[in-house]
Amino acid sequence: MKTCLHASCGLEVDTVGRVRPCCLAKPFADDTGKEYNLSTNTLTEIWNSDARKKLLQDLENGIENSTCEVCWSEEHHGRESKRERENTRTLQIKETPQILDLKLGNTCNLKCRTCNPEISSSWVTEWYDVNNSHVPKNAFMQKFKNIRQIYSAENTDFWNTLEEWIPQCSVIDFYGGEPLLVERSWEILDKCVLDGYSTDQEIHFNTNATMYLNSKQETALKNFKKVNISLSIDGIGEKFEYMRYPGKWNTALDVIEKYSNLSKQNDHIRIDFCYTVSIYNIWDVVEFDMFVREHYPNIGIYYNMLFHPTQFSITNIPEEIKPLVSKRLLDYSDKLTNITNMLNTSVHNAEEFKVMLSTTEKHDKYRNNYFKESFAEWYPILTK
Repeated sequence: MKTCLHASCGLEVDTVGRVRPCCLAKPFADDTGKEYNLSTNTLTEIWNSDARKKLLQDLENGIENSTCEVCWSEEHHGRESKRERENTRTLQIKETPQILDLKLGNTCNLKCRTCNPEISSSWVTEWYDVNNSHVPKNAFMQKFKNIRQIYSAENTDFWNTLEEWIPQCSVIDFYGGEPLLVERSWEILDKCVLDGYSTDQEIHFNTNATMYLNSKQETALKNFKKVNISLSIDGIGEKFEYMRYPGKWNTALDVIEKYSNLSKQNDHIRIDFCYTVSIYNIWDVVEFDMFVREHYPNIGIYYNMLFHPTQFSITNIPEEIKPLVSKRLLDYSDKLTNITNMLNTSVHNAEEFKVMLSTTEKHDKYRNNYFKESFAEWYPILTK
């Protein structure tokens, strides 16, 4: 038996209407392989689908269902998986989800290097200009207009179901886009507060640390049982500005301070840093860790492994360079073993590495913002 609390109790909906047991899993699909989507399927239909039933049955029988291959891969390579982390929770299995991961829109103010237009509205024009100029622009743009319709007020079945489920929900994750800009998420939280559910609920969200809560949002958070806010920061100084373009590091420092003070003033609000480790910034994990230990020793760091897009995964670092990276990280701290273990979950893919370099070069030129300059120490090691 392979217990997974998230598979048993949770559901994730993403910005384009796909539905998964959690954010790392593959989307649920019907018997023909066609993915379910909230533009054509209901939440209840997907929650009760044969695909979800098969996943639960396989877990019960100790079978590693391919839906959850990220967790299986991490566990086989000695890294604690999301499944193992989530299993530390104590939740009752009910007829409706206890954990909801809601990505109700792609509105965002940044164009992070490892992101894309499905997750960030700011990416759309650049993505078209660099990658899709052969496609009619109006057809390309229509795809992203459709994204906004999935969670519009017209999708009454979705909102009615969510309204029915929320009172029974113990944990609410919400993302974006940038979650501070996705108004639908805050409407849900406001309703939880208004109807009195919030005092028994835990919420979590990741924010890109380029803006702070408005007064209404801050007030809402103070009414929940427990709040965890992850500040997504993938480097310091110009490395932050490269990874989280066009964010500014000085602004991020001000925002970090505000969140730190919020946590100090409210015992139920916890802050941490979420550093997404990719091929771009793995060398500078040490620099970031040292920065946090010096300036924010009471704030933890979660090192989030990037799996997609695969060309940006650290597994695509050339094999002869991986030992150098491992030595750098482990000489600094053996607590970084979880990262170094990830390096060897698969072998360097030369074609994907070329795609990474080519993609990087195109967007560097478009932005006049260069990887080789922002990561001046790492770039020549990676590309030698």
